[in-house]
Amino acid sequence: MSKFFLLIKKTGLFIVNKRQRFLQIIIINLLFLCCFCSVAGFILNKTLLQKNGKINAAEYQPYLVSKQDLIGQISSTGQVVNNDKVIHSFSVPGTISDVQVKSGDKVKIGDVLAKLDTTTANDELATITTSISELNSEIYLAQKAISKDPLEKKQLENELSIAETNYNQIIQERNYLQTKSTASGTVFKVNIITNTLIAAGASNSKISESEYETAQIVVVDALSYPLMIADPTYIPASQSNIYSRLAGMVSSVSVSPGDAVSVDQLLFTLDGTQLELNILTAENMRLAAQKSLNDFNNGTGSQSSIDALKKQLKELQKEQQKKIVQIEAMTLTASIAGDVGQNDYQKGMQISLEVTATGLQKGVSISANNSLVIKAYVSDRQLTFLKKDQNANISIDSLNNKTYTGKVISISSQAVSYDELSGSTQFNQQISSNLTNMYKVIISFDQIDDLVRIDQQANISIETFTLKDVLVIPLSAIKFIPNENKLQIQKKLSSGEIEMVDVEIGLFNDENVEITSGINEGDTILMLTTNPKSISNNTGF
Repeated sequence: MSKFFLLIKKTGLFIVNKRQRFLQIIIINLLFLCCFCSVAGFILNKTLLQKNGKINAAEYQPYLVSKQDLIGQISSTGQVVNNDKVIHSFSVPGTISDVQVKSGDKVKIGDVLAKLDTTTANDELATITTSISELNSEIYLAQKAISKDPLEKKQLENELSIAETNYNQIIQERNYLQTKSTASGTVFKVNIITNTLIAAGASNSKISESEYETAQIVVVDALSYPLMIADPTYIPASQSNIYSRLAGMVSSVSVSPGDAVSVDQLLFTLDGTQLELNILTAENMRLAAQKSLNDFNNGTGSQSSIDALKKQLKELQKEQQKKIVQIEAMTLTASIAGDVGQNDYQKGMQISLEVTATGLQKGVSISANNSLVIKAYVSDRQLTFLKKDQNANISIDSLNNKTYTGKVISISSQAVSYDELSGSTQFNQQISSNLTNMYKVIISFDQIDDLVRIDQQANISIETFTLKDVLVIPLSAIKFIPNENKLQIQKKLSSGEIEMVDVEIGLFNDENVEITSGINEGDTILMLTTNPKSISNNTGF
């Protein structure tokens, strides 16, 4: 400070006059104020830059985005109990098409108990699968339209030529639905029967005597031998063996043995229903091939249109997977080995997921051969990710954490009562974590030994999902923007600058989250070095 005053004195600002001293004090205070504002502005600017992601703050570290497997798990504690019976019920609505067990039957794990009618679901799956195939083709053609590859153009031209040839050939087959006589004379034999399938053949071809009686032909003799027509062993040399040029179902026969016929007179007719369907399919393929070539020549493909098609494809693939899961759930199988008790299911019964007036669950009751199971409780948030038949790992505390494997066999549809939960070892834990709703879960053992006893305490881990080779980042890299209701990450650019990027997420576990859009494999982002906050009130398990 003395050096500062010495500087002022040397520059002539230090004045001993009272009036001048007063001015001097004001000037000094102004100088201090300017210095203070400069420092404060620098600190404030740095803080704002940190909040906006413009600099790499000390609490963040870089993370290279990559594809990896993501596994979701629900962890809880439970207790070994005696489970006398397990009620197996459908998890999807529908109409029962088959019941394969009755009271008193013995069943093994995996045995089919009952089935729902899958006709509608299979049709819906086929429609979705066809749409996926068409979208894939459309995306492929749109990408080729951008590339303008001459070899691709040649291939499209060839595909159009093949489609047109096929269409013309099928159109020509319309002329073959009616088989007409190739000769004038008397009908000697008719081996064509209405409502039977016949094969195509070459008219006037030579046949052996053994084939003569069974060949699907109309025989016309150019000469008249009325006395010999009834003789099955007579084969005139002047005969014409007339086949259908098209395979199909015979709809009508217009002649009988002994009838006089002339050239081009109708002998028999095939049903044309399937042929008309084939013509429609060939026409659609021809038009699609023509459109593909036109799109290629006109360059109608664009990256934005391709991105839109890929988004549609992704949604369809999700619908396809849901439909597959639904169809699988329409077959009810035994989750434990044992004896079938009460069976509420009958063929033709409509299955609804609504709770009955008595609160009792309808289904097939099975008394387990080995009835020891794990009873545990999960929160309403965890319940969202829980499904029957999910794999579970079981660790028994009193057996030095010996591990067993099992499956979820029952999930209560209603929250458990205070009295029931207060009798469990989880009660104090749940009360201390702001208990809302808890649901009972029963887990069976895949294999069990004599060491497992009733009332032993267990830790369980239930595998809720497994994603293979997906884009995964730590949860600590996600920022929730409340005012805008969106998720962002800090992406490090090649220039070294930091950019805030909007992202969309898929499934997640306690540590990592799947990224469905916003960043790519190989990008560098920033993640917190401290424990992350939740993305929202519903994150994690």
